[in-house]
Amino acid sequence: MNRFPPEIVQYIAAFACTDDGHAGCALSEVSRYIRDASKHVRYQAVAIKGEKPLLAFGSLLENPSTPIVIRHLFVSVSCPGAGPCRPTGKRRAMLLNALERVFERSSPTLYTLVIHDPPLMKSLTIKFPLLTDLCIQEFRSEPRASEPHTYFPAVRRLHIANCKYLKQDELWRDLAAYVPGLTHLRLSRLNGDTESLRMLR
Repeated sequence: MNRFPPEIVQYIAAFACTDDGHAGCALSEVSRYIRDASKHVRYQAVAIKGEKPLLAFGSLLENPSTPIVIRHLFVSVSCPGAGPCRPTGKRRAMLLNALERVFERSSPTLYTLVIHDPPLMKSLTIKFPLLTDLCIQEFRSEPRASEPHTYFPAVRRLHIANCKYLKQDELWRDLAAYVPGLTHLRLSRLNGDTESLRMLR
């Protein structure tokens, strides 16, 4: 494949790099030519699973050698056999900084975002202009933004994975403010009370 024009290699690599990032890592180890030809699409789909990968990827994004374009992102910080971690103190600050860096660098080009780490959730303070699909544990919006409609203007499909402590009035207020173009909504872990059922009608 080293005889292929770099444009063709990049085109092929774009189809390969749609998993959790393993294909991009494998391509970078084939040869120097393949690594350089695929560098612009290597990170278009990224899955970050655990504290160490989050810190490592956050560090990579701090001073990347080439522009990194991320289209699809999955983030989960969990401990094997113990569910989500509960980092505290300095460790938590490091993880939050890394997570914020990942979001800030990926937000301009991101189409799909899945966040599965309740301990690291913060308020919705970063704008995602191209994002169409969002899966999030809880939909938090405080402190209120001055122009909330500019944060997720393109989101069409939203999955809120943990609605156990959902406040109905706040949910509809925030959905109308932050995701004005929403067409599909999935709510998981709803309480089975009559109030929750009435909310869905």
